Amino acid sequence: MRHCDSHLHVSGKSEYVDDVSPPSGLLHAAVFGSPSAHGKIVSLDLEAARAIEGVHGVFTYDDIPGNRMLGAVVQDEPLFAHDEVMYQGHPLALIVAESHEVARKGVKACSVTIEDLPVITCPREAFAKNELLQETRIFEKGDVDSVWDKCSTITEGK
Repeated sequence: MRHCDSHLHVSGKSEYVDDVSPPSGLLHAAVFGSPSAHGKIVSLDLEAARAIEGVHGVFTYDDIPGNRMLGAVVQDEPLFAHDEVMYQGHPLALIVAESHEVARKGVKACSVTIEDLPVITCPREAFAKNELLQETRIFEKGDVDSVWDKCSTITEGK
């Protein structure tokens, strides 16, 4: 299958986001993410970010109307952390400002207190401790059991 823009790419005529002049009044956003890999959110202070000149909004989990979950296959991950952070960088707030620099300044003005919880990096340990991020899912297409004898190579292991 041929890519619709391949001729433009190889000829140097493709237009990318950085090639386009931003429209007047364009707002920029930056994410304030968790500094901890796992923990309970004790407090989240965003007032200093809201007070910065040029910041137009600061948004958290509570500001999202409707479904607050996202995911590529199954919508099972909160867009913003709510009570608990599950990984370092887990979004806590979105700072929207008149420039990228002001948005980043807003991120630096945010603070969070997190009660750290144990970090588990082994899926088997997480399963044994019932610390899964989601319930176990099996995605299948077709009748898997009926094709084992037709496989030229089978690799197993841990």
